[in-house]
Amino acid sequence: MPKENLKAFTLIEVMLVVAIIAIISSVSWLTLNRSKKNVDVSNACTQVAAYINKTRNYVISGRATQATVKITGANISITGDGGIAESYTIRGAVDCGDNTFNYVSPNGIGIAKTFSCKNDDTTKTVEVSAYNAVCK
Repeated sequence: MPKENLKAFTLIEVMLVVAIIAIISSVSWLTLNRSKKNVDVSNACTQVAAYINKTRNYVISGRATQATVKITGANISITGDGGIAESYTIRGAVDCGDNTFNYVSPNGIGIAKTFSCKNDDTTKTVEVSAYNAVCK
């Protein structure tokens, strides 16, 4: 019986391919994890600014004569007369500090202040003027 030439991968070749895949996977995972944290902070900053603007709009629209937005870490609560009572929790491990904003009718002008939303790696600033809030 003649010997046939069998074609196959050697153990060294298989181990090399597995090692390359492991290295690429670990680098990709670190990059994706960092990107997710950046997105969490950006979303939190945008949400906080939106809730501050929403609170002011309640007063301007006449739905309430006064309204308050209170930010405590990752929790946001909106209260006011006219039955306004809402609460939200920011997703991700983001901390926006302790901040309170009060708006009173007729024009809903509030206090200007700047504060940050942050996690371990990323910080975004919320700029609150007398008339609106913006994430930067």
